[in-house]
Amino acid sequence: MKIDTEHPFTVAQFNALNQEDRQAILAVVDYLTGSKVDISDEALSEALNLMKPTEGCVPLEEVDDDPVAPIRRKFAAVYQPAMELAEGSDRR
Repeated sequence: MKIDTEHPFTVAQFNALNQEDRQAILAVVDYLTGSKVDISDEALSEALNLMKPTEGCVPLEEVDDDPVAPIRRKFAAVYQPAMELAEGSDRR
């Protein structure tokens, strides 16, 4: 599977999601960047680069000295926001 697009995550895709799914995506973006981002093709693609489809576990540009670290970050980027959203929905 090879996806070679400049912006694998787009505003059109984001807007097609329901409110709950958008909230989950924004939670992952916030976790990965530590801040809110503008909703644009470029900003979403840059913030979610770790999550883009790739032949390996993570995109090569995300691998540094410790090849396991980006895999852990990718897992944590999904797990931690999911836990926070689940805890928030339990309180309602």
